[in-house]
Amino acid sequence: MALKTVELTVTILYFAVCIGIAVYFTARAGAGSTAYWAAERGIGVWVNGVGVFTTLVSGGSFLGFLGFTGQFGWVFAGVSLATGTTLGFVLLGLLVGGPLRRYSEVQGKFTLSNFFTERYGPAAGRLATMLIIVILWIYIVPQLMAGGMAAQYVLGVSRTLAIVLVGAVILVYVLLGGMLSVTWTDFVQGILKFAMMIGLSWVAIDTYGGLGPLIEKATVEQPSLMSLHPKLSPWAYVGLPLGIAVFITSSPHTIMRLFTARSVRKGRAALSLTAALCLVFHLFGYLGVGTAALVIAPDVLRTKGYDKSFLEVMDALFSPLLRGLAISAILAAVMSTTAGILLTVGAEFSVNVYKRFMRREATDREAIRASQILMLVIGISTVVGALAVKESIGKLIAMLVMAMGSAFSVPLLAGIWWKRANAVGGVLGIVGGLASYLAAHWSGRLPAFTEILVAFPVSLLGVVVGSLLSARPSFEKAQFVEALHTPTD
Repeated sequence: MALKTVELTVTILYFAVCIGIAVYFTARAGAGSTAYWAAERGIGVWVNGVGVFTTLVSGGSFLGFLGFTGQFGWVFAGVSLATGTTLGFVLLGLLVGGPLRRYSEVQGKFTLSNFFTERYGPAAGRLATMLIIVILWIYIVPQLMAGGMAAQYVLGVSRTLAIVLVGAVILVYVLLGGMLSVTWTDFVQGILKFAMMIGLSWVAIDTYGGLGPLIEKATVEQPSLMSLHPKLSPWAYVGLPLGIAVFITSSPHTIMRLFTARSVRKGRAALSLTAALCLVFHLFGYLGVGTAALVIAPDVLRTKGYDKSFLEVMDALFSPLLRGLAISAILAAVMSTTAGILLTVGAEFSVNVYKRFMRREATDREAIRASQILMLVIGISTVVGALAVKESIGKLIAMLVMAMGSAFSVPLLAGIWWKRANAVGGVLGIVGGLASYLAAHWSGRLPAFTEILVAFPVSLLGVVVGSLLSARPSFEKAQFVEALHTPTD
């Protein structure tokens, strides 16, 4: 694979902009944990809305999930993801965003496991911390796989070197500036990602004389493009969007962005913007790009994998300059999601492990330094993991997304809206949801993408039965829940 000079130049400039933003906001950022983990709660609607969109739309969105269009059809890929992401952000805004933003402001806390500790007790909090660190640690692996695929295309280097380079750049700008740096970098990256996916879809549709002719040509290669796929259970078309929705509702690295908003109202407005961006990105973007890939490179997709759909369409239809921007968009997807995850894991370790168990008297700065060391270790270890794993990017991310949603969505919603939910119910909800998901997935007896349809009810049953068969929460817990719904702005 040859070096692509124009594309490489654009990519280097993109990297330089990301590092420049990190350096700039390192100088501007205040001191202490609120500045590093929550950007002083000073992020406005547009920057936060695009930033949350950027965190969700990962390398899997450009390569893995987009590849589902050719593999299983647009109805499964585009419609399911559009439905799941839009529903997830609507629920996050209506049911979760306001209460958790108030909780963060009043309690001065920045993580999901902090909330579980306050609401359900230390056992639930420690369990949440452990699962968040482990699952998100693994979640970085497919992001680096996607980044390596993009960097390999533009640099003409080995897969190994490409993954190492992408991982190194991400670590530099995350460790430098914290949440303020990452949020503003995400704003730039989000605009780039949205423009490149929608722009390439538009060019593809125009190139083939309109949407009708393009779909007609693509249907020859994938007869189920606009219908249900015969190899997928109809329940998969329910399971995937539900899994994505509950993941978004309870995703620690998405929730952490709520804490950066200037107010509850502005946080909800930002999530509405995110929902709209996700809807257009997945419906229109996947329709043009995923369909065009079946026409342009059907043999490549069948032999080398559907993850290459975006790269093949971009290579065929974009000029070298636009290809450079498109590659930067893929790298932006990888970097933004990975950066958000690293900050979430770092915050969990800093607040809930280091200062609680390892060095109680540590200052904020010392705890942040310790978490930066952990983030460095995670970055290096996930690079190694990305080099070893050969699984489909889309399938790997789908599994991790549903596992996270299975564990946390029901206990989180119950903790906010049901005063009777108690410590026993919270722990049973987390353990039951995750365990049932993993058992269903590894048993191989359920159709693909349907495990969440078992895990979600099991988690709900664990919360309800565990709470009703054990002692009521204390009066202080009831007051805590009421405070979540008391406006502060």
